[in-house]
Amino acid sequence: MAEAAANPSHAQTRLRSDAFDVALEAGAIVGLRRVNDAFDTDYILAGGRFGDLVVRYRRGDGQWQPVTTAELAEKRLFRETIEARL
Repeated sequence: MAEAAANPSHAQTRLRSDAFDVALEAGAIVGLRRVNDAFDTDYILAGGRFGDLVVRYRRGDGQWQPVTTAELAEKRLFRETIEARL
Protein backbone atom coordinates (compact mmCIF):
# COMPACT_ATOMS: atom_id res chain seq x y z
CA MET A 1 0.00 0.00 0.00
CA ALA A 2 1.36 3.42 -0.94
CA GLU A 3 1.54 6.26 1.55
CA ALA A 4 0.98 9.85 0.38
CA ALA A 5 2.29 13.00 2.00
CA ALA A 6 1.83 16.56 0.77
CA ASN A 7 4.49 19.23 1.25
CA PRO A 8 2.73 22.61 0.85
CA SER A 9 5.96 24.66 0.93
CA HIS A 10 7.21 22.94 -2.23
CA ALA A 11 3.81 21.95 -3.68
CA GLN A 12 5.01 18.36 -3.99
CA THR A 13 3.17 15.20 -3.16
CA ARG A 14 5.15 12.09 -2.28
CA LEU A 15 4.08 8.49 -2.77
CA ARG A 16 6.04 5.76 -1.08
CA SER A 17 5.64 2.01 -1.26
CA ASP A 18 7.93 -0.87 -0.38
CA ALA A 19 9.48 -0.56 -3.85
CA PHE A 20 9.41 3.12 -4.91
CA ASP A 21 9.53 6.66 -3.56
CA VAL A 22 7.84 9.00 -6.07
CA ALA A 23 7.56 12.80 -5.95
CA LEU A 24 4.72 14.46 -7.89
CA GLU A 25 4.40 18.14 -8.67
CA ALA A 26 1.81 19.90 -10.81
CA GLY A 27 0.77 16.73 -12.59
CA ALA A 28 4.19 15.28 -13.37
CA ILE A 29 6.67 12.95 -11.73
CA VAL A 30 9.59 15.07 -10.51
CA GLY A 31 11.37 12.42 -8.44
CA LEU A 32 11.67 8.65 -8.72
CA ARG A 33 13.80 6.54 -6.40
CA ARG A 34 13.99 2.81 -5.77
CA VAL A 35 13.60 2.16 -2.04
CA ASN A 36 16.67 0.51 -0.47
CA ASP A 37 18.71 0.95 -3.66
CA ALA A 38 22.42 0.26 -3.10
CA PHE A 39 23.11 3.51 -4.98
CA ASP A 40 20.72 6.27 -3.87
CA THR A 41 19.65 7.47 -7.31
CA ASP A 42 16.92 9.88 -8.36
CA TYR A 43 16.01 8.78 -11.89
CA ILE A 44 14.53 12.18 -12.75
CA LEU A 45 17.05 14.94 -13.48
CA ALA A 46 16.91 17.74 -10.89
CA GLY A 47 14.42 20.33 -12.10
CA GLY A 48 13.09 17.89 -14.71
CA ARG A 49 9.56 16.65 -15.22
CA PHE A 50 8.42 13.28 -16.46
CA GLY A 51 4.91 12.56 -17.56
CA ASP A 52 3.02 15.79 -18.12
CA LEU A 53 -0.35 14.71 -19.43
CA VAL A 54 -1.86 16.12 -22.60
CA VAL A 55 -5.64 16.03 -22.51
CA ARG A 56 -8.02 16.84 -25.33
CA TYR A 57 -11.57 17.82 -24.46
CA ARG A 58 -14.59 19.50 -25.97
CA ARG A 59 -17.89 20.88 -24.80
CA GLY A 60 -20.93 19.64 -26.64
CA ASP A 61 -20.28 19.61 -30.37
CA GLY A 62 -17.50 22.21 -30.10
CA GLN A 63 -13.92 21.92 -31.29
CA TRP A 64 -11.50 19.64 -29.46
CA GLN A 65 -9.17 21.65 -27.22
CA PRO A 66 -5.78 20.46 -25.94
CA VAL A 67 -4.52 21.22 -22.44
CA THR A 68 -1.57 19.91 -20.42
CA THR A 69 -1.24 19.36 -16.69
CA ALA A 70 1.65 21.86 -16.75
CA GLU A 71 -0.64 24.56 -18.22
CA LEU A 72 -3.34 23.81 -15.67
CA ALA A 73 -0.82 23.99 -12.84
CA GLU A 74 0.44 27.39 -14.02
CA LYS A 75 -3.13 28.69 -13.98
CA ARG A 76 -3.72 27.01 -10.60
CA LEU A 77 -6.54 24.95 -12.09
CA PHE A 78 -4.92 21.62 -11.25
CA ARG A 79 -5.18 19.79 -7.94
CA GLU A 80 -3.35 16.58 -7.20
CA THR A 81 -5.11 13.78 -5.44
CA ILE A 82 -3.54 10.48 -4.63
CA GLU A 83 -5.67 7.43 -5.32
CA ALA A 84 -2.95 5.11 -6.50
CA ARG A 85 -1.15 2.02 -5.41
CA LEU A 86 2.44 1.52 -6.40
